[in-house]
Amino acid sequence: MQSLTPFFFFWPLPSPNTTKYLVAQHANPTSDIGAVGLFANNSPATTPAKPGETIVLWGTGFGPTTPTVPAGTLATQNSQLSTTPTATVGGIQAAVPFAGIPAGYCELYQVDITIPPSTPNGDQAVVLTVNGTPSFSGLITVHQ
Repeated sequence: MQSLTPFFFFWPLPSPNTTKYLVAQHANPTSDIGAVGLFANNSPATTPAKPGETIVLWGTGFGPTTPTVPAGTLATQNSQLSTTPTATVGGIQAAVPFAGIPAGYCELYQVDITIPPSTPNGDQAVVLTVNGTPSFSGLITVHQ
């Protein structure tokens, strides 16, 4: 048994991409990250993340926060993870400016990751490690 199981959400795509691409958004303006045309009718269309950009990912099971947000209650303020996580994008160390439960949410974690400037174009694996426990890996699309 583990005290945490970090898990990012995946876009609900048909096979073979069912658990391939992570739910990820550009921070400003808020729009979805993915290869152009990832969703046939998405408006606005998905676009790749850019090296140096800070993106937003969503998930669950990342562990305790400070201040504590009791299970089943809304966070009244942004609550950072109690343990500072690390992240990689395409195997390259990435900054994590925020990881925790944002104000107004319940048991939904937001993780902001800055795409390393040296990240190559293409689909890149993202892994977040919290207190020694890595998340399941998923992909985001990066393009200069």
